[in-house]
Amino acid sequence: MTSNYKEKGFTLVELMIVIAIIGILAALALPAYQDYTSRTRVAEPVTLLRAMKAEIQNYFADNGSFPTVSELNVYAGPQVTSGEFTASITDGGSGIYVATMKNAVGGRINNSTVALHFTTTTGGLVEHSCRPGASNPVPNEFLPWECRL
Repeated sequence: MTSNYKEKGFTLVELMIVIAIIGILAALALPAYQDYTSRTRVAEPVTLLRAMKAEIQNYFADNGSFPTVSELNVYAGPQVTSGEFTASITDGGSGIYVATMKNAVGGRINNSTVALHFTTTTGGLVEHSCRPGASNPVPNEFLPWECRL
């Protein structure tokens, strides 16, 4: 007696090939995803620094010098100096404000810094620039374009 039954399904080799392909794709995608989340997290301290920009310029116009973070809090009211990924914003010198990332936000950006620098031109205009911090700077690839060196 002969059977017309035809077996259906995948062989073990075919399943192993599919699993290997999925593993290779995951190995390629994971670092890209981690870089993407790090860039997103670095956007927070840069945004907090930018939020202080107008008040710093107003203080300079009124007083002729750049304020410390404490002076800015008295002048313009409490400033937001921390967040979900930002540990603090502190003074880094005259016209320099440094945001420090928290410790557990991502391997290469833990405790790293980004800074907002204010300067005056010969005409008395106030200019600012965003840069990596002086100590433990945020790696360039995670900074917004305007903050990269």
